[in-house]
Amino acid sequence: MLRVPASLLLAGLIVFLVITFGNLSGHTSLIREIQNTLHTVVFTVFTYFALQLMHRRAGDSHTTAADYLLVAGLCLLTGVAAEAAQWLTGRGFGLLDIVRDMAGIALGAGFHALGARTTQGSRLVPRKRWRHALAAALCIILCTAIYPLASLSWHY
Repeated sequence: MLRVPASLLLAGLIVFLVITFGNLSGHTSLIREIQNTLHTVVFTVFTYFALQLMHRRAGDSHTTAADYLLVAGLCLLTGVAAEAAQWLTGRGFGLLDIVRDMAGIALGAGFHALGARTTQGSRLVPRKRWRHALAAALCIILCTAIYPLASLSWHY
């Protein structure tokens, strides 16, 4: 079973809380966009590691579609709950943040599916064409997710 050190889990929780409830120093458009883009990064990491933990559980030969849906649903629920908590504290409920969270969930699940193997060693996504199509879709999602930050950084 994959073991995640407690310090790594604590660091992840701190980053999540800072992104959700904190304000990075400065109130420039660039700082806000960095914080918004971090939504995608955090949810990519959360989703990937949650799937890794499910994939590695004792006696599991491969991650099923139900596992992917369960992790995606729980991650999405976490994102919505975080936005609701922000709304209650006066920061507002950001639908665009939910979309960024969903992009991160798709990226984390896609990266996991590309690299995962069954206990017999075969790929979880067996056909080369499917892996190429998935990789292309992940590239499109990633480019779309980072475009606002990249564009704003260019202008700065």
